[in-house]
This record gives sequence, structure tokens and C-alpha cells, in this order.
Amino acid sequence: EFRRVLFRSAAAVDAVTVGARLDDPDQDRIGALEEQAGDLAYRIGARADAARWYGRRQRTLAAGSVALGRVMRKRGDVAAREGALAQSLRWYTRALGALAAAPPSAERESEEVEAVLARATSLHHEGRNRESEEQVLAVLERAEAIGGDRAAQALLHLATITALTVQPDGEPYASRARATIESLGDDFRRGCLELNLGAATVDANRPAPALERYATARAAFERCGDAEAAALAIHNTGECLATLGRDDEAVGCFEEASRRFRALGRTMGVHLATSGLGRAAAWRGETERALELLGAARDGFASFGQDAWRVDAELRIVEARLLAGDVHAGPDLDAAMAAVARLDDPGIMTVWGLRLRAALLARMGDARSADAQLRAAVELAGAQGQAVEEVAALEALLALDETGPRDADRLRRRRDELVATVGIARSLAL
Repeated sequence: EFRRVLFRSAAAVDAVTVGARLDDPDQDRIGALEEQAGDLAYRIGARADAARWYGRRQRTLAAGSVALGRVMRKRGDVAAREGALAQSLRWYTRALGALAAAPPSAERESEEVEAVLARATSLHHEGRNRESEEQVLAVLERAEAIGGDRAAQALLHLATITALTVQPDGEPYASRARATIESLGDDFRRGCLELNLGAATVDANRPAPALERYATARAAFERCGDAEAAALAIHNTGECLATLGRDDEAVGCFEEASRRFRALGRTMGVHLATSGLGRAAAWRGETERALELLGAARDGFASFGQDAWRVDAELRIVEARLLAGDVHAGPDLDAAMAAVARLDDPGIMTVWGLRLRAALLARMGDARSADAQLRAAVELAGAQGQAVEEVAALEALLALDETGPRDADRLRRRRDELVATVGIARSLAL
């Protein structure tokens, strides 16, 4: 498949070159070939080339045309896959403006829906889940009326958001998305659905079942030839294994993911794998290496404008310092938690921050305040269904030994019940 696409891409480029040399070239035909060359370059991962071809095509298009909006949306897709989310959102906004100026047609309707769905995906990756969900819901009826890819993408998006934000009415979206994707025989979206539901399963702190979803996602991505998405599935498997305490397997996944991302030239993916390796090093007591890796990941995420991932790396740095007995991490923890408060959907970070604060207070000799922080963490984790974080907070509470025997027995029973359910091999308690 890769070779076939590569040959078609080369043929399109040759056609553009030959056409441009004719005495009376057909500019519309050349423009169409430029866009086709961009599409093929995008498919084989040559995103810089894709952006160049799309830029050439855009310069030839009149304002108020569907084609202009479509090419702008494709430029947003290139930016989004590179991790430049703010840039992608600007392109999607421009695309929607261009489409709004075009005459009404079925083509315009389809392109508008696709641009909204693409914009919603970038908003989701920025952690702006509420805004993202609202945008998809606003076009869901239109997407389902169009059917095919548009319906599959809208339902996939809603299945992802509702699962990640633990919404009780989200399962119908997952079922409808799966049925639509299966009817299309779409391995890429099949992989995306399993990958996203796997992430939601981990966020709900059920890491063991997530491993099967990630394996299914990886197989689907490899069948359709998406090497970058397959590498992401491997990375996510590593994060899942690390949560389960299977450190050697987790490190193997992070290293394999990093090799694949580097071979593909995908810097954002390398940062993800680096962060995973850094946290694994911290839990192994390799503090200097952990701080080096996590610092590199944090800076890399910041360079891409990935605030949620940057904050995650900052919390991992605080965690690494606390594991090494550093009691001077307070200012860094304060800064990280202020950033967590600004996120639309902080996920487990709020509970994680409470645990880190408790660990810091305990190391400074303030067991009573640490106890209060951990009880707040237990309550919040329980309310949000975050079992791994709840186990970590419960174990830290028991280790503090600030509670009476009856309360300790209650806490211990709750911990044992969760451990048996989740299948945790190693607690994240500090």
C-alpha cells in the first residue's frame, strides 16, 4: 500500500511539472493535481510536502469557493498531525469562514461538517473537552444525514469524549460508532475507537482491560498501514503496563514506541515516550535520569503548545523529586496545580496533585495536614471512579497511621476490594 501511494504521489508531481511547462497550461487541472499531490504526501507522512502543495493550491483558488475551504481544512489537518494545535484551530476557523461564503450545496454541507469535526478534535487534544463536545453535538444530525465517513467521525468523537469524561449516557455513542465503522470496513477508525476507549478505560483506572483494547487498536492500525498510530498504541500500552507495575514490559514499550516515532520523524510522539521512560526511571530510583528525561519531555510539550501534556510532565517531575526525598518541591507543585486548575478537563491530575501535596507535607512532618489532603483525594477519586488513584491515596493514608483501628480496617477493606478489581501489581502511593 505504501509503495502504491508513493508511486501515485510521484505521478501527480510529474503531472504538475509537465502541465506547468505547457504553452497554455490548464491552471484548474494543475491546481487539482497540486491538491492531489498534497493528499498523497499527507498519506505517506510527508507533511511538509503536503503543506507546500496545499499552499500552492490555495493561492489559485477564488474566495467564496468550497475548494478554498477544503484546502484550508486540509492545512489544518497537517498542523494538527504535527501537534501544532493552535495553528490547526486557526486554519479550521478560516476554512469555516471560507465555506460560509460559498453558495449552498451538498458539497459545502459535507465540507462544513468535516471542518467542524476536525476543529472539535483539535479542541479535544487541547483538553477543551466541553467545547469540543458541544461543537460535535451541534452538527451530529447533519453528519448522520450525510452518512459514511462524516457519521463515523462524529460518532467516534462523541464516543471518545463521553467515555473520557465518564458520562453515563456515552455508551450508545460507542455502540453506534462501532456499528458505523464496521459497516464501512474502516480499520483506521476502528483502531481510533479502540485506542480512545482504551485511554478512557485507563482514565477510569481499569488498566488491565485497556491492554486488550490497545492490542486491537495496534492490529487495526498495522492493517491499514498507519505506522504513527500503531506507535501510539504501543506507547499507551506502556503507560498501562506501568500503572499495573509491570515495569520491564512498560520500558520495552516506551523504547519501541520511541524508536518508531524517531524513524517516522514524529517529535511529539518521541516526547510522549520520553515522558513514559522518565516516570519509569523515577520509580526505579534513577532520579537524575528521570529528571533529565521528564524535563526534556516537558519542554517538548511546551514547544508544541500541548498544555495538558506539559502539566502532566511537570507533575511527574514533582513526583520524581518526592520519590527521591526532596522536600523543596512545593513551589513547583504550586505552579503545576495552578496550571491544572486552568485545564478544561484535568482528568486524574487534581487527585494526583492532592496525593503529591500530602506526600510533601508528610515528608515535612505535618502528618495531620497530609491526612486531610489524602482524605480529600480518596473522596474525589471515588466520586470520579478513579480506582488506581483511590488505591494510592488509601495506601498513603494507611502508611501515615493517623487513623484509629476501626477506620484503618475500613480503609484497608476498601483498598483490597479495589486492588482485586483493578488488578494493580504496584501502588502509585508515595
